[in-house]
Amino acid sequence: MKKNISFIFIILILAASAFAISGPGISPGCIPMDCKPINATIGSILNFEVRVYNFDSFNRKFSVFAGKDLINATKLSPASFELKPRKSGECTTENGCEAINITIDLKQVKEGNYSTEIVAQSSMGQGGDLEVIQQVASTIALRVREKPTLFNKVKGFITAKLAKAADALGGFYDNNKWLNYLAVLILVLLAFWLGSEFRKFRLRTKDLWEINTFKSGKFFIYLILNCTKEKIVSCDVFEEKENLMGVLREQLKHEIPNKIVINKTKECDEIFEKFLKRNRVMVAYSKTRAKTINDLVTKKLKDVKDLTEAQEELNDYIKALNKERIKSLIKKQREKHEKKT
Repeated sequence: MKKNISFIFIILILAASAFAISGPGISPGCIPMDCKPINATIGSILNFEVRVYNFDSFNRKFSVFAGKDLINATKLSPASFELKPRKSGECTTENGCEAINITIDLKQVKEGNYSTEIVAQSSMGQGGDLEVIQQVASTIALRVREKPTLFNKVKGFITAKLAKAADALGGFYDNNKWLNYLAVLILVLLAFWLGSEFRKFRLRTKDLWEINTFKSGKFFIYLILNCTKEKIVSCDVFEEKENLMGVLREQLKHEIPNKIVINKTKECDEIFEKFLKRNRVMVAYSKTRAKTINDLVTKKLKDVKDLTEAQEELNDYIKALNKERIKSLIKKQREKHEKKT
């Protein structure tokens, strides 16, 4: 009987100690409260708060740190503090409670699932060889994904399809992660091509250009007329015969005409024609030339011997012609081409 009473007494003591609240505490135990992962995007900054408690009857010193994943991406404030025994009421150090601000920076984090712990550590403060350290932790679960941009959606769609197809091949995708990079490369090339096509469309005009190629003394000249706007586009001078495509490459950076009429077919090789077709320019050939305009240019270069001087002279001269005399002459050229078409 005495043995039974002693056994019951011991059980009651253990039960009382089990239900007593003591030591450090942290709340909440999971963020969010249901412990399910929080959806987040790469580049975002997340802010949370946990509270650390001292349920003992004596003061405790605490240090707080991040554990497991996202250690380098997590900042805590304050990181160390001392708490007096906990009483009911507001959360203050005097009342045995400290609010910890948590900042998680996802700028350098890759896509994936993460679980990080916010650990509050405290010792019993007894010192000596057997220092007793107690820890409590709150767990934060994150599901980090890329920003939902159109590019990322398309990339994710392609990657998912490749992964699905790879699964059917018995783990081929798992052993060939380079497929991700291939998908990105395809998207980059596609975006580059679409951008190039858009640029060509945006710069396109309904203008008709005429290219006159002729020689004046020792100079070879390419004279480009805009018959629609009735002005000289450019006049380039060379001491040797040059490829006209090089001249046009520079001009087509600024605008792309709908049609070009050129007066010398022998100046137009196959590469030149392909270049114009890539830029969607219609090409026509004419045996006539703007004699009056050519004569004006030739007259200006009659006494010029240096190539640099010749180009400078023509640049100033073309500006003056565009302001004064050239419109009526180019208008006649346009009317000739309109009659032919």
